[in-house]
Amino acid sequence: MAEPIIRSWTGVKRCRRCKKLKPLTEFHHQSRMRAKRSSYCKECNRLYSREYVAKQRREALKLLGGVCTRCGLSDVRVLQVDHVYSDGPVDRRLGYIGTKLYKRIAKFPTEYQLLCANCNWIKRYELGEVRNGRASK
Repeated sequence: MAEPIIRSWTGVKRCRRCKKLKPLTEFHHQSRMRAKRSSYCKECNRLYSREYVAKQRREALKLLGGVCTRCGLSDVRVLQVDHVYSDGPVDRRLGYIGTKLYKRIAKFPTEYQLLCANCNWIKRYELGEVRNGRASK
Protein backbone atom coordinates (compact mmCIF):
# COMPACT_ATOMS: atom_id res chain seq x y z
CA MET A 1 0.00 0.00 0.00
CA ALA A 2 1.32 3.46 -0.91
CA GLU A 3 2.31 5.75 1.92
CA PRO A 4 -0.12 8.67 2.40
CA ILE A 5 1.08 12.12 1.37
CA ILE A 6 -0.12 13.89 4.53
CA ARG A 7 0.56 12.74 8.05
CA SER A 8 -1.06 15.47 10.07
CA TRP A 9 -1.01 13.38 13.24
CA THR A 10 2.78 13.39 13.12
CA GLY A 11 3.18 16.92 11.79
CA VAL A 12 4.97 15.88 8.58
CA LYS A 13 4.09 15.83 4.90
CA ARG A 14 5.70 14.47 1.73
CA CYS A 15 6.66 17.01 -0.95
CA ARG A 16 5.24 16.06 -4.35
CA ARG A 17 8.34 17.30 -6.14
CA CYS A 18 11.35 16.11 -4.12
CA LYS A 19 9.42 13.24 -2.48
CA LYS A 20 11.01 13.95 0.91
CA LEU A 21 9.09 13.77 4.16
CA LYS A 22 9.32 17.17 5.84
CA PRO A 23 7.74 18.98 8.80
CA LEU A 24 4.58 20.98 8.06
CA THR A 25 6.49 24.19 8.78
CA GLU A 26 8.42 23.55 5.54
CA PHE A 27 5.22 24.01 3.50
CA HIS A 28 3.43 27.28 2.77
CA HIS A 29 -0.02 27.68 4.31
CA GLN A 30 -2.80 27.37 1.71
CA SER A 31 -6.21 28.07 3.22
CA ARG A 32 -8.13 27.11 0.08
CA MET A 33 -6.67 23.59 -0.03
CA ARG A 34 -8.17 20.71 1.92
CA ALA A 35 -4.89 19.91 3.65
CA LYS A 36 -4.27 23.64 4.32
CA ARG A 37 -0.66 23.25 3.14
CA SER A 38 1.00 23.60 -0.24
CA SER A 39 1.82 20.43 -2.21
CA TYR A 40 5.44 21.48 -2.65
CA CYS A 41 7.88 22.32 0.11
CA LYS A 42 9.18 25.90 0.34
CA GLU A 43 12.54 24.96 -1.18
CA CYS A 44 11.01 23.21 -4.21
CA ASN A 45 8.50 26.04 -4.64
CA ARG A 46 11.34 28.61 -4.68
CA LEU A 47 13.35 26.59 -7.23
CA TYR A 48 10.30 26.12 -9.46
CA SER A 49 9.53 29.85 -9.33
CA ARG A 50 13.08 30.77 -10.34
CA GLU A 51 13.01 28.31 -13.23
CA TYR A 52 9.65 29.64 -14.39
CA VAL A 53 10.76 33.29 -14.35
CA ALA A 54 14.03 32.43 -16.15
CA LYS A 55 12.09 30.54 -18.83
CA GLN A 56 9.67 33.44 -19.33
CA ARG A 57 12.61 35.87 -19.62
CA ARG A 58 14.40 33.66 -22.18
CA GLU A 59 11.24 33.47 -24.29
CA ALA A 60 10.73 37.25 -24.14
CA LEU A 61 14.35 37.92 -25.12
CA LYS A 62 14.07 35.46 -27.99
CA LEU A 63 10.84 37.10 -29.16
CA LEU A 64 12.53 40.54 -29.16
CA GLY A 65 15.49 39.31 -31.20
CA GLY A 66 18.03 38.41 -28.51
CA VAL A 67 20.40 41.31 -29.27
CA CYS A 68 20.67 44.98 -28.34
CA THR A 69 18.90 47.03 -31.02
CA ARG A 70 21.55 49.77 -30.85
CA CYS A 71 24.92 48.01 -30.56
CA GLY A 72 24.11 44.37 -31.32
CA LEU A 73 25.39 42.94 -28.02
CA SER A 74 23.89 39.51 -27.33
CA ASP A 75 25.02 38.78 -23.75
CA VAL A 76 21.76 37.95 -21.93
CA ARG A 77 23.26 39.03 -18.60
CA VAL A 78 23.19 42.70 -19.66
CA LEU A 79 20.15 42.79 -21.94
CA GLN A 80 17.20 44.78 -20.63
CA VAL A 81 13.66 45.16 -21.90
CA ASP A 82 13.12 48.78 -22.91
CA HIS A 83 9.81 50.49 -23.61
CA VAL A 84 10.01 52.00 -27.09
CA TYR A 85 7.67 54.86 -26.17
CA SER A 86 9.21 55.44 -22.69
CA ASP A 87 6.01 54.38 -20.94
CA GLY A 88 7.69 52.13 -18.38
CA PRO A 89 6.26 53.98 -15.36
CA VAL A 90 2.75 53.43 -16.71
CA ASP A 91 3.38 49.70 -17.13
CA ARG A 92 4.81 49.44 -13.61
CA ARG A 93 1.80 51.30 -12.16
CA LEU A 94 -0.51 48.84 -13.93
CA GLY A 95 1.44 45.92 -12.41
CA TYR A 96 3.31 44.78 -15.51
CA ILE A 97 6.51 43.59 -13.87
CA GLY A 98 8.28 40.24 -13.94
CA THR A 99 6.34 37.47 -15.64
CA LYS A 100 3.34 39.74 -16.25
CA LEU A 101 5.60 42.00 -18.31
CA TYR A 102 6.98 39.02 -20.24
CA LYS A 103 3.44 37.90 -21.08
CA ARG A 104 2.59 41.44 -22.22
CA ILE A 105 5.66 41.44 -24.46
CA ALA A 106 4.26 38.35 -26.19
CA LYS A 107 1.01 40.22 -26.91
CA PHE A 108 2.53 43.58 -27.92
CA PRO A 109 6.13 42.97 -29.09
CA THR A 110 6.32 46.22 -31.08
CA GLU A 111 6.02 48.30 -27.88
CA TYR A 112 9.29 46.87 -26.51
CA GLN A 113 12.88 46.50 -27.60
CA LEU A 114 16.05 45.01 -26.18
CA LEU A 115 18.87 47.28 -25.13
CA CYS A 116 22.06 46.46 -23.28
CA ALA A 117 22.44 48.25 -19.94
CA ASN A 118 24.76 50.92 -21.40
CA CYS A 119 22.55 51.70 -24.39
CA ASN A 120 19.49 51.81 -22.14
CA TRP A 121 21.08 54.42 -19.86
CA ILE A 122 22.32 56.42 -22.86
CA LYS A 123 18.78 56.44 -24.30
CA ARG A 124 17.34 57.52 -20.95
CA TYR A 125 19.90 60.34 -20.71
CA GLU A 126 19.23 61.50 -24.28
CA LEU A 127 15.46 61.60 -23.67
CA GLY A 128 15.81 63.46 -20.38
CA GLU A 129 14.62 60.55 -18.26
CA VAL A 130 17.67 60.97 -16.00
CA ARG A 131 18.15 63.87 -13.62
CA ASN A 132 21.34 64.53 -11.64
CA GLY A 133 22.67 61.09 -12.51
CA ARG A 134 19.55 59.39 -11.14
CA ALA A 135 16.48 58.09 -12.89
CA SER A 136 13.52 60.45 -12.68
CA LYS A 137 10.30 59.23 -11.09
